[in-house]
Amino acid sequence: MPSCMLTAIFILASTICVAHASFVAFFPPSASQCSNFTVDFTGNQILFPITFLLLPVNSSSPLVVQLPDTAFDSVSNSGTYTTPISFSAGTQFIAVMHDAQGAGNGGVSTVYTVGGSSNAGCLQQGLNNTLAFRLSPPSPPQCELQRISWTPLDPNGNGDNLNNVNITGYVPGGVAFKLNVVRDGVSTGSSTLWQTSVPQGQAFMFLYERTDPATGTVRRETSAIQNVQPSTNSSCTQGGPSVTVPPSTSNSLAQTTQASGLVSPGNAPNNDKGPSNLPYALPACICVI
Repeated sequence: MPSCMLTAIFILASTICVAHASFVAFFPPSASQCSNFTVDFTGNQILFPITFLLLPVNSSSPLVVQLPDTAFDSVSNSGTYTTPISFSAGTQFIAVMHDAQGAGNGGVSTVYTVGGSSNAGCLQQGLNNTLAFRLSPPSPPQCELQRISWTPLDPNGNGDNLNNVNITGYVPGGVAFKLNVVRDGVSTGSSTLWQTSVPQGQAFMFLYERTDPATGTVRRETSAIQNVQPSTNSSCTQGGPSVTVPPSTSNSLAQTTQASGLVSPGNAPNNDKGPSNLPYALPACICVI
């Protein structure tokens, strides 16, 4: 069996695993409305706390759970967590696991579409899906700038405290990356720019998190899935290959590819509130078995 020194993506039977070598999450092959969704995970270098996320697309109702210590057995270095899928049939979402070492380092699933079920008892009623964050342009070209703007918590103020704003990107079946929202001492605002260093033909989505200073609560929402469009500019991707899972041509065939890592120092964009805003991410090694 091939080994990957860095981030790895494995497909074993119908279970998808996308993870750092010291923390590996195994996601189920499908999900249905109000049915149990069980993720198994293992690792010998996990740093607590462990966080599990279910991120429906373009939603104000993502699920973020800090797992109890009882979910992990330190003797076997393995754990499991089960929760019902509280999204209605047809909803698209991704599942993510991470520990204290970084966003998505336990794994980022591919995109699920919730299957139908006669059980609707877990569905939340009367949810308000008003979204505060906006992207311009949607589905940006590779290496071009995309503006992320949002409605401030105080409509009469000059914007939010940027130290209270966190934006994380997820490539389904691939890596996670965080944006540098605070730049050059600018501490207040309602927008930021980033350079789309996800390769063309790939997709990503954002999780936005804002801490409300008045209540201390964290408000979360997700973006639509962004499909990166073709561009003649490839400087920010360093010519790296795809970060999605390639097709398996044989159960016994192993394919390994070095991914770009989504990091391109030296190619930072300029914006109206400071210099660069590039994501950082773990480089990836892709294995299909």
